[in-house]
Amino acid sequence: MASKRRVAMLNSFSLYDDLEAESSRSEENHKNEQENEHDVGPTNKRPKEEQNDISLTKRTNDGVDGVNVLSVCGWRKGEREEMQDAHVLDDHFELSTVVDVKTSAFYAIFDGHAGRRAAQFAAERLPSVLKTKFSACKTVSELENGLKKSFVDGYRQVDEQFLTQARRVRPTWKDGTTATTIFLLNSTVYCANIGDSRAVVCRKKSSDAVVALQLTVDTHHCNSTNVCGFRRLVVPLGMAG
Repeated sequence: MASKRRVAMLNSFSLYDDLEAESSRSEENHKNEQENEHDVGPTNKRPKEEQNDISLTKRTNDGVDGVNVLSVCGWRKGEREEMQDAHVLDDHFELSTVVDVKTSAFYAIFDGHAGRRAAQFAAERLPSVLKTKFSACKTVSELENGLKKSFVDGYRQVDEQFLTQARRVRPTWKDGTTATTIFLLNSTVYCANIGDSRAVVCRKKSSDAVVALQLTVDTHHCNSTNVCGFRRLVVPLGMAG
């Protein structure tokens, strides 16, 4: 994060643009194959010392109008003395002041370096900063039109707040962090990022093929200039599964 940024152009695409139409018969055959599967063998377990170093979080949002949101997060401290990364899982990112919001969720990962303060600070502050900016809108259309600016301004605001706090202590904090954020609004996913943490969307294209779409573009720049990437992904949630 830095106090000065260039902003990447907004890219928009559909999760299903490359998906060929499949017959209902093939879908039914695949369903029958899944129902007939049984007698799954035991799963190999990690060594005990590795299991103790792995954490998992799983949450479910019943959604609105039949749309379900499931979030799962796993992390591992590794060889460092402390966990320097942070994350946010919010399946109920409530925007009660905005009309026609049926589903709203917010997720983020912060890959900290030289300490955990920056990542933890961003995880605690960024969601509330963005929610305040989003809630100032009255309609979904107004919210969508201002999302790019809201993300850029929100990133900058949290960055400046942390730098101000870091300068007040001696020795000055040297912590830093990447930031990759996902905002789900109804059937559209918005992704903003700084740094090299990646967001990837995976979709099962057929019974034996999986498609991965990378939403983020790694940014490697000097401290004075960073790119806040921003992308929009249309997701027909009713088809997702």
